[in-house]
Amino acid sequence: MQISCGLRCIAFSCLVCGAIVQGGEFVFQGPYPVENDNEGSSLLKDGIPVLAGNVRGGLPLPVVSGITFEQLSFGNPISANGVTAELIDLGASIDYSSMDKAEAQYDENVDLARLMGVGYKSKYYGNGLVLNFSGLTVGKIYQLQGLYWDWATSFYLNDPDALNSGRSKKFESQEAQAGYYWTTSWKADASSQSIQILPGRSSRSTLAAISLLEVSDLPSKEVELVTWDVLNVGDLSWSEELGLWGRPLNGKAKEAEETQMVHESRLASGSLLLAARYGLLADARIERVLRALLDLQEAGTGRMKFRYEDPAPTDSNIPFFVARNLILLRHMHKEAMTTGALDVLDTLLENFYPLFYAEAQKDSAFYPNKYLGDLVGARLIQEIYGQPDYEIEVIEQRMLGAADYWREEGWGWGEHMSDTYAGVCLDLISLYLLLSEERESDVYATYLDLMEELLVIESQFGDGPRVPALRSYSFTARGSRKTYMERIEAWNQATGEITNPFWRESALIQTFYYDLDWHSEFEEVLPEFGQSTMLRIPCFDDTEATAFLADDVRLGAMSHFPIMPEAEHISWGLAWQSFPVALWKPSGDWAFLQWEVEEAGEAKAHPANTRSGARALTNQVNPPLLGQTYSLQRGGNLLVVRMMPAISASWGRVSDRFKMLDITADAYKEANGARFQQILLEYPERSIGLASFSMVEDCYPVLEELGKESYWGYNFPVEVQPRNERNHVIINIWGFSLDGEIVQEPVLTKLDDYGKVTRSEMEEVTRLVWQWPETDWDVIIDPMSDNVLRFSGSTDLK
Repeated sequence: MQISCGLRCIAFSCLVCGAIVQGGEFVFQGPYPVENDNEGSSLLKDGIPVLAGNVRGGLPLPVVSGITFEQLSFGNPISANGVTAELIDLGASIDYSSMDKAEAQYDENVDLARLMGVGYKSKYYGNGLVLNFSGLTVGKIYQLQGLYWDWATSFYLNDPDALNSGRSKKFESQEAQAGYYWTTSWKADASSQSIQILPGRSSRSTLAAISLLEVSDLPSKEVELVTWDVLNVGDLSWSEELGLWGRPLNGKAKEAEETQMVHESRLASGSLLLAARYGLLADARIERVLRALLDLQEAGTGRMKFRYEDPAPTDSNIPFFVARNLILLRHMHKEAMTTGALDVLDTLLENFYPLFYAEAQKDSAFYPNKYLGDLVGARLIQEIYGQPDYEIEVIEQRMLGAADYWREEGWGWGEHMSDTYAGVCLDLISLYLLLSEERESDVYATYLDLMEELLVIESQFGDGPRVPALRSYSFTARGSRKTYMERIEAWNQATGEITNPFWRESALIQTFYYDLDWHSEFEEVLPEFGQSTMLRIPCFDDTEATAFLADDVRLGAMSHFPIMPEAEHISWGLAWQSFPVALWKPSGDWAFLQWEVEEAGEAKAHPANTRSGARALTNQVNPPLLGQTYSLQRGGNLLVVRMMPAISASWGRVSDRFKMLDITADAYKEANGARFQQILLEYPERSIGLASFSMVEDCYPVLEELGKESYWGYNFPVEVQPRNERNHVIINIWGFSLDGEIVQEPVLTKLDDYGKVTRSEMEEVTRLVWQWPETDWDVIIDPMSDNVLRFSGSTDLK
């Protein structure tokens, strides 16, 4: 868009933030540092205006007209659109005795002030730079913009006579840092008015360019200058003592005295990305943060503590998360950093390298985002600083081997089925592809293929979440989402104000990818946006994730879960953060099958009830006991077998239930059969039938409604039974029909010709035949088989 301004027309845009004039509104964004030789600058850079506002947040003001003064100098007034701008020398005329001490403070170190390349010796801070405007229209709103290479502090506004007598009115104070744009607005109360700009305590103050805009209204709120405090997002609090940001460990308000503050290394590196967006990298505290990170890095190993408060490093993921942020920061903004800060950053990355090189030689591809972080970290650090050829070859071969594993083994423990960690994997692959200079290599081509594979899955799930979901933290709610392609977008203030530090970190990274032309770079592999109807996605060990996606609902399941039992441990694993059977609606309805046990008075669940919940269902048995899930899906019809193959003596209760959160169904309606129980979720679009029966005698599902949460399922009170009479296995059958009520009774037939293995009654092989509204099931349930649930005879999977 162009702004009409009489003598000339100017199309305002910013090299850093893109166009800032949108539909007649001037949107303030910034401040932004600009590369310059500190010798003054034209308003135009490479033929493009580079003005932006030094304000926090967007303050849109409709622009009426604009005047740009590029050659303004003493004794050389410039007129445009009826307004004349003149630079005034007040050095000999101001009566400093009438000004307060702070305003007239003498400083011999005040050196050369430059206004568009014109030198101006200032003896007093009170002198500063004065711009006199005549020809203004009384009552109109004007906005002044400029660019400082060093410091600006106070702005004074009044008529020239009052200004010359030293009685000017201070109307705004700013502390704009070196190299930033600033802006200020006022309502003209006289046809001639002057702006006096007082330099701060810097040896030089340089106004590189100015622009006067006529706007239709003043901002609805005061202009808020960007200071270091802008990095205290949400519950974060800067610690000058530690050089890190702290946040409450237990989530309580900062004001609570008993709240312990913790200071996290990854959070600090993410805050540095935010500092770059706000143009704060010249601040001396940047080096302080980097040195604090260096203090958290273990000498000789490259390992890094998660928190300042930790006695030693424990989280093996922290180094690659921190390194990812620092590599991106260095690539995008090293010119804006001080020499000292950049030296410390380089030391951190070089210290990480031996760790990444060692980690890359482990067989850890089953853990995609962690192994990707180590591989990408090692390879990019090699490109930045150089390493022996044989080490480069080792990393490249490891990268190729990992890619083969992910394609052949369904991404290990299934992070391609995680909304969260698929994004982390794409962040890391994007980082490598955008920053690597080896674009003709086999590694580059291979990882471009991996990106395409993940992006296709993103597109297939459209604007809703993955179902089923592996490695998810949706324990209490699940909303809609943007695909990864949509999340690569330009920086805006809302990104910087995301209170969850890890969501903010990811969003910030993606804005930098936007600046690196991510969409153009990968145009050839970007899939067309289009949600699929029925998905079958290969996973580890010949399992698959299936999902039916309709406009009003989506239903999905894992064909077998756990998919990688050897990855389950007392303190970590996959089962606690995975939803192998899940249903979601765009209204926010979120429901899933869940195991819950009671041990020593504590409820432990898979998936967990909260993110801080127990990782294992018991800490008395190692490897831990795991509930098992098997499923077959035909479109919107899903048949599930759930089995708990052993019962811990430490459990007082075992529950297998369908947990429903924020359900908006008009009603729950029970429609029980003789052999099975059923509830109907009645929606305007459809009725969803949920049917179930247990192979345990005299056990029936119960519906519990507890406000936001509802449960329908089985509670097995194992503690009331003598040990020798307890069930050693629990098997339940679940049916989900998106086509409405299931009317027909299931027919079960025990089969006795399946081998000579001695079986308990619960472990006998059963044939299940069951007619539903839109499909017929004829399956075999064999609790002692590797394939517990399978179609009978020649019935195929389609």
